[in-house]
Formats: sequence, structure tokens, C-alpha cells
Amino acid sequence: MSVEWNEEKVGSYIRDKIEESINLDYKGAGALAREKTAEITKDISAFANSAGGIIIYGLREFVAKDKRHLAEKLDPIDRREFSKEWLEHIVGKIQPRPAALIHPVQLASAPEHVAYVVEIAQGTTAHQADDFRYYRRYNFESVPMRDFEVRDVMRRKVLPVVKTELRIIIGPHGWNNKLMWTVRNESDVLARWVCTLIEMPASLLDKPITFKDTDAELAMDNDDFTFWRLVASNHLGGPLFPRGSLRAEFPLEFIESIQPEGKEFRARDIVQFKTYADEMPACAGSFDLKQITHHQTLA
Repeated sequence: MSVEWNEEKVGSYIRDKIEESINLDYKGAGALAREKTAEITKDISAFANSAGGIIIYGLREFVAKDKRHLAEKLDPIDRREFSKEWLEHIVGKIQPRPAALIHPVQLASAPEHVAYVVEIAQGTTAHQADDFRYYRRYNFESVPMRDFEVRDVMRRKVLPVVKTELRIIIGPHGWNNKLMWTVRNESDVLARWVCTLIEMPASLLDKPITFKDTDAELAMDNDDFTFWRLVASNHLGGPLFPRGSLRAEFPLEFIESIQPEGKEFRARDIVQFKTYADEMPACAGSFDLKQITHHQTLA
């Protein structure tokens, strides 16, 4: 994460009223009590099993309900009793050991006073806490993982992680419009086959649209809303390499009208998509066309 940690930086979490999240947790000095070592392994392994993040030991949160999850004040840790090496030893009880960097932050209150900032990277497999259980982050908590969640995390090393971006470009005066598809392989695993199924409403900015020079198919859902069905894939190209990306464009134009056979024309404001890549679990998403500007939108 490449952050230079010092007392001013830690204190900024108080000053800027930064709330705890799935990637951030505050712990008072008491969280490092020797009888709580299992809890330490639970919290750190939960971050590794999720998306990674930061735990700041020595930063106490408010007790009041209306300020919960906000940092109240520094809560110094005595490095003579709880050294960095001691905390490293506790992290080592997690199996397999996660990629965690411990940054001691000297506090001005006394020479022996520190805070510990623990930066945890997302794991490439599931990490087991000292109580032989697996945990993940959920909102502000570390919660036990179900069997299928553990299996999914353990497959991070063998399955690609492909993220999808859809962008709608509206050209000047309604010309040169297009739907742009981008997929990125954020894993270290090759994705041989990638395919995104896109359902694009048949109107944009309250005007009917059509796709030209593509194999788009006009369809209707169970509620009689009309949409364009498009398929974006790499079937004519090579695989999606680790950390690589693929792009495709679907030119679109505004037209006077669309008249579904025997039905009144209606279109939703939601774009939906689902991406498949090898044996990766399908990744679905959507975004609201009401958020679109006359220039572009992202999903």
C-alpha cells in the first residue's frame, strides 16, 4: 500500500472522521491482550479472506451508538509488553500465514508508546484462524465463513478474476454513439474464454435506439419491456492474460420508433450484464440509465 505511517497519519483517521468499513478496522490497546490472541488471528485472517485492508491497533473507537465505527482517540500500546515481534508471532499462527505488514508508529505520549498499523493483502487461498475456523469481513465485523465461501476463496489460485466495465458514449449531436465493453483479468490466472451477456434497454435518453453492424437481437422480457441482447466475447481472438484487458465497441444510433409485434413499446432504465470466464463463478451487474449524462456513463 506504500503509505508512510506516523502519528499524524494515524491521527488523521480521527480528524477526518473516517468510518470503519469492510477494509478498515480500529482496535484499542486492549485488543492485544494476551488472552485475546485467537481474536487477533480471527480479525487478520478475515481481512485476508476478503479483499484485504488495514487494522489499526491503538486507535479506540467511540462507544456511543451514534458515533460507532468512528475513531475517538489514540489508545497507546506499550511496546515493552506487546512488541512488533510478539504480534508477528501471533500472525504466524494463522495457517497459511497471510501477507501482512506490521508498521510500528511511535506516539509522542511516551517513548514506549506505539500504535501498530497492520496492512493485510487479499489472500490467494483461505486462511485459518487459531481456533481452526475461517472468517471473512462483513460490513464492520469478522464473521464465520460457510463451506462454499471457503471453497471459493481456495480456488483463487486456479480461477481467473475478471471484472467488467460498460461505458456508453453519446457523441456530439447524437452521432458516433457507442456502447463500449471492457473486461480486465485481475488475477494471475489465464482466462481462455471470456463472454459477457448484455441486456441494453431499447431506448436511451427517452429515445429509441438500434445497434448497427452487430449481431444484436431485439427481445422482450416477461413484463413486455423491450431490450437489445448483445454478446461480447474473445471467441475470435486470443485468451485474456493475467492483468490484461479486452475491449469491444457496439455502435448505436437513435431512431424514430420501435414497434414490437402486437405490443406497446416500453423500455426499462436498467442495463444488465453477466460475465463468464472459464470456470469462474459468473459475475453479474447492472446500472441505471437515469444516471447517464449526454456524454458518457460508466458501470
